[in-house]
Amino acid sequence: HHLCAATALALWLEPVFQTIVFGQINLALACLILWDLTRPDGAPGRGVALGVAAGIKLTPAFFIAYLFLTGRVREATTALAAFAGTVLLGALALPAATVDFWTRRVFETGRVGKAWIVDNQSLQGLIARALHEAEPGLAWAIPAALTAATGLWLARRSTAHSPQAHSPHGVLLAALTTLLICPISWSHHWVWCVPLLALLIAGGRPRLAAAVAALFLARTFWLLPHQGDLDLRLPWWQQPLASPYPLLALALLPLLSTYMSTRAEVPPPRAEVDSPHGTRRVPRRLGRP
Repeated sequence: HHLCAATALALWLEPVFQTIVFGQINLALACLILWDLTRPDGAPGRGVALGVAAGIKLTPAFFIAYLFLTGRVREATTALAAFAGTVLLGALALPAATVDFWTRRVFETGRVGKAWIVDNQSLQGLIARALHEAEPGLAWAIPAALTAATGLWLARRSTAHSPQAHSPHGVLLAALTTLLICPISWSHHWVWCVPLLALLIAGGRPRLAAAVAALFLARTFWLLPHQGDLDLRLPWWQQPLASPYPLLALALLPLLSTYMSTRAEVPPPRAEVDSPHGTRRVPRRLGRP
């Protein structure tokens, strides 16, 4: 019942609602990535699903860099091989289209839409609207590079503090970083809000989860005047309403990393045992003595 209720509520989150209305595959890609990255150690073919996801849509390739940086070299290599396999399959099926894409189309990010419109909830969209510049250039490229480096470092730090093969916080940090640094992250790409909310609730942060859910329900950027080029002429007080998702991600990057570090520093639980000298507290041991 709880799962059904959570699913029904998640449908009203703006990214989920939009990706379903548009018939997009973002939810399927997120599930592929999450399934692959959370499989147990030694699972056969771990990394293949991530490579296939990157072959379908290039942005998941950032998770391959995350794997290399966190020491999962075998998984990262498998993912790269799977990604190369999808490229080879495309070249065999459509050789002319493959050459055209990898030599020309892949660099034409503007062909999918204007980066400065409110639909684009990436760092580039935020900066373009804030500076009133259709092409912010280095004003976006330098912060994007710094964000990528910082996000990967925080994800690696979070994973290092986790007893699991993959830290849920590390995966979410990598996902948020990917959404920030992509030239274009349409609002329906932010379906990672669902695992983000699940992580916050499971981590005992109900108030923060409620605030995040409210932000993804609010649809503030659709309420702003954005016909024509009005997106580039928004006053300063409307800028947070026009870019809620990247601003949230920028705030959550250090928060998620700090939360994981704090949890790692919590001392192990202690248990009370009886002794001839009375009840005393001793460290709880894992496994057999």
